[in-house]
Amino acid sequence: MTTSILSEQQKLKEYVPPDRIEKSLNKIKNENLSDSQKYESFAEAAFYIQDAYYRTNNPEIRKYLDSLNNEVKKLFPKDHQKEDFKVVCADSQCGETIDKDLTNLIQEIKNLDVDNAYKKTILTNLNNAAYIPYDTQDNKLSKLVTYGLVRAQLIDLSDAQASSSAKKLELYIINKHNVDLGELNTIDKIGDAIKDL
Repeated sequence: MTTSILSEQQKLKEYVPPDRIEKSLNKIKNENLSDSQKYESFAEAAFYIQDAYYRTNNPEIRKYLDSLNNEVKKLFPKDHQKEDFKVVCADSQCGETIDKDLTNLIQEIKNLDVDNAYKKTILTNLNNAAYIPYDTQDNKLSKLVTYGLVRAQLIDLSDAQASSSAKKLELYIINKHNVDLGELNTIDKIGDAIKDL
């Protein structure tokens, strides 16, 4: 394993508890583990890195994960599965720009008088959805499913202002993507709808 990957990992300490990644990455030094077991330790580290990426929308984390993926692919070509290291673009460098309407909605949600932990989850999901490019079928599905999740989370709060925000999100999606999330309440329905776009 290259020193650059390990040194780059140090930059993630701010976002991922270092012991989680280090524990996984240090397994490669264990001569008693099979290649498959070593590969699994990298896949485990990738899980924590993916989580950090989606929580922060930090492009450096995406780039690090991509570097780690390339390195692991070289080291364990038989075991490598790209899905273990894949992230959907959810940052400003590779994704869409968050427009004024969505920025206003994000601010409105920030001002909701609801549980902060739940609000933070909603905002994280909304930011992720906003950045996902609306280009490929997979990205369209990811974007709309994540917007649908945000809508459901807002409605679930049983709060008048949150419900209003959910309605504004619905209208935003109709105007921006010509998709009515109110009618598409399952992933299958969303998938069917984007086939026609």
